[in-house]
Amino acid sequence: MAKAQSRKSSGGSQKPAANCCQTMPSSETSEHSSSDESAPNHSAEINRINRIKGQLDGIKKMIEDRKYCPDIITQTSAVRSAIASLEASILEKHLKSCVREAFQSNEAAAEEKMAELLTIFKRATR
Repeated sequence: MAKAQSRKSSGGSQKPAANCCQTMPSSETSEHSSSDESAPNHSAEINRINRIKGQLDGIKKMIEDRKYCPDIITQTSAVRSAIASLEASILEKHLKSCVREAFQSNEAAAEEKMAELLTIFKRATR
């Protein structure tokens, strides 16, 4: 069953997707429909996100309490590392599900996934 992916940005039409990641939207911010059962389940990442939020709250308090600058920087580095780990986990699931499925389906889908991965890589290395 094809579902259209929603976009946070306005304007433009969106291609329907056969699975969670069939097509990448033209905007760089996208989200899958919460009812898309073919989307990888990232719910295990909620605990990780909550820890990151806690780290950010701690950094905010450190700034409010005028803590030593290098200590604050150490904590911001830890948050960057935690976010990178979160991204790696989500990308791994994407590769093992959506990308694998595209490569097994047909050449056009595989080409589209390669372009999508290149876009993700370029965005991540800015």
